[in-house]
Amino acid sequence: MAIFLLKPDCSNFQGLHTRSFSGLDFMIDNFNGLPIKNKWKEFKVVPLIENKRDKRLPKSDYPVFGATPVFSQRAVDALGEILTCNGELLPLCSNEGKYFAYNITNIVPALNVKKSKIEWLSKGQILDIEKYSFLTKLAEANLIFKIPESLRSMHFVSSRFVSEVNRNDLKGFLFEQLSAK
Repeated sequence: MAIFLLKPDCSNFQGLHTRSFSGLDFMIDNFNGLPIKNKWKEFKVVPLIENKRDKRLPKSDYPVFGATPVFSQRAVDALGEILTCNGELLPLCSNEGKYFAYNITNIVPALNVKKSKIEWLSKGQILDIEKYSFLTKLAEANLIFKIPESLRSMHFVSSRFVSEVNRNDLKGFLFEQLSAK
């Protein structure tokens, strides 16, 4: 089984944006692996429908929205149990359909720090991970997760998650393979 970095395909599909910086600030401050459903306040998002070449882009089931995972209703219908077992689906307000911010609460200490190639900041914090090495059994046992070393920006999935996305013909997902078995 392989581990993948989950990314939105922002070159070929619509993203989302908001004029409500308070909503973005809330996500930046609170999407750190801890549950927040009781504090969540829905806010409005609008589509970012064009790329740099002034081309109208199709809707996405996984639209780019900063570093926050967002799923369409169609994706939630297809991946529901996987998502609800590993995090919180938090509704967003949109005139373009139903979207949900996704707060991943499944934090797995699966990064093999000794075998990964990591760029460190002086305070012992990670600046960048150039090459990932995972503790295989821990990583493979999870469908979607974060690692403690990168709680705010990196989202990891297993090959089973990728298979479910492909089986349901969901659009807008990119998967960067980080490890293989």
